[in-house]
Amino acid sequence: MDALMLGESPQIDADYELVLASRAGDDAAFAELLRKYQARILQMAYRFAVNDSDQQDLAQEIFIRLHQKLGAYKVGAPFEHWFMRLAHNFCCNWVRSRQRYEKNKVDSDFVLETVSDDSQERRLSREEARRMLNFALDGLPPLDRLVVTLLELDEKSVREVATETGLSESNVKVKAHRARKKMAENLRSVYER
Repeated sequence: MDALMLGESPQIDADYELVLASRAGDDAAFAELLRKYQARILQMAYRFAVNDSDQQDLAQEIFIRLHQKLGAYKVGAPFEHWFMRLAHNFCCNWVRSRQRYEKNKVDSDFVLETVSDDSQERRLSREEARRMLNFALDGLPPLDRLVVTLLELDEKSVREVATETGLSESNVKVKAHRARKKMAENLRSVYER
């Protein structure tokens, strides 16, 4: 029986009040949504963009898109899931549009210098390690890149990744296997030079 017929209020997402206030033009409510999801969006932007300025720009563009699309959010649906899907789709489109104009590659001379000296390899800074990771991820389709980072970096289960991406669990496993294989090929190409 319907909750409204029983006189009960329907299950409403915790963020729904902030969404309603934001739709009505309440900047403080939208700022609260930004604060609440900023770290997750920056983390997602980190997965899709190589350098810091692109990561910041991508995160900002995601929040602009959120503001534009708030009217599409429907009560009863989990806001976080809806927003993460919107952000993921935006990131995939961003990567596709950037690949049309430029190849987002790491300087191969830098990579070769880094991996050729074992003592230097042990002293890799976080930035250098990130460049190596991005080099390994380079060339992966955006969805494969997301799947492997959710599984390996965020240590999510196959089921969680399937729920977050909308893929079947089998498809997540296949994409992860192919992504790992491509990453190994990318790194192997550096070591074999």
